Amino acid sequence: TVVNRTDRVRRIRCKPPGTREFTLHQIPSVAVAPGLEISADLEFFTEVEGDFLDEIIVMCEDDRIAVPIVARAPRAELVFDGYCVFGPIAPGAQTIRYIDVVNKGHRPAEFEILKRDPAPFKIEPMQGRLGPADSDECFLRIKVTFETPELGVQRSIAEVKVNGKVIGTVIDMSANVVRQQLEIVSAEGSGRAEVMQFGTVFVGETRTQQCMVVNDGPEPTQFHIQVPKQDGIEYDEPVWTVTPPQGILAPLEQRLLTCVFHPPLIAVSRGFQAQSAHRSTEDHEVVVVCMGVGGVEDMSAQVKLTGRAAYPKVSLAHHSLEFIKTATNESIELSTTIKNSHEDLPVTFRIERVPHFKIRPATGRLLPHQSMELVVSFAPNQ
Repeated sequence: TVVNRTDRVRRIRCKPPGTREFTLHQIPSVAVAPGLEISADLEFFTEVEGDFLDEIIVMCEDDRIAVPIVARAPRAELVFDGYCVFGPIAPGAQTIRYIDVVNKGHRPAEFEILKRDPAPFKIEPMQGRLGPADSDECFLRIKVTFETPELGVQRSIAEVKVNGKVIGTVIDMSANVVRQQLEIVSAEGSGRAEVMQFGTVFVGETRTQQCMVVNDGPEPTQFHIQVPKQDGIEYDEPVWTVTPPQGILAPLEQRLLTCVFHPPLIAVSRGFQAQSAHRSTEDHEVVVVCMGVGGVEDMSAQVKLTGRAAYPKVSLAHHSLEFIKTATNESIELSTTIKNSHEDLPVTFRIERVPHFKIRPATGRLLPHQSMELVVSFAPNQ
């Protein structure tokens, strides 16, 4: 169909194809008014199977337009995604991918997959037959299996032969074999956490830090945390706590771990109690192990936790204050001094209320080696 898009009458004629398989049924050259069109029928007939290519020339005064015409013989046409990507794979793990193949041509397809390299990709089936398009046998699912203990990138390219001819689309298979492992990294993501220092903490108090356990591998894995006893000593209460104690990590997942240092007020349950009572500080150190089981190998990661437990050193200048001959409804004040003798840590104090006595200040905070005067008032009201 040719349309006159100009604003005046144009004379249009068509030059038929040169090959005898194409026949153009048309009217002779005619004048076409603006906005009107002419049509011509094209007929194709051949007794020989093959592909035919020709063109029709549409002429209008000085304009020539070539319209290509193509007739192709029925053939098989396999359509599939040529990229089979396995991604990261653990050593020795068997992984399967599938390739869906459809014959969209009008001829059956006898196919054969040509794999010439020794890469560890197994293709099933290597050959077969697909029916023509829209038939019940025009679809096939190919199974590709990969398994190797060797680390590194693996790649293989297989050609596909259809009805005796190699087609342009290939099967490109690739995998990256990486070691399955656990890592413990800093919570800020600044790298591997090998030692976490908690500093100095008074006994009975707590200090918390966080890190992350990372499943740096392609397979899911279970993990559980092991916090061993420090130097084989049994404490009434745990010195270190790590939560969560266990869990499941997906591939490349990271999980936040909360580590708590809480040295108990009574350090040892049996033995050396008298000695520990006179200590000013106790150093605590433990290696926390994160054990993982998943995929084809066991793995672990560890981090060392260190901290120092300190006993408060608070002293009073006078341990006894005597209020002599204090009349009822009168008040007498005496003073004493409280001092924090610790080298590193500040101390907060609070004095319980006692009937008839008032202490100023009743609460406060002392820096290392700082002293503060306490004023004690005695005011009996009966």
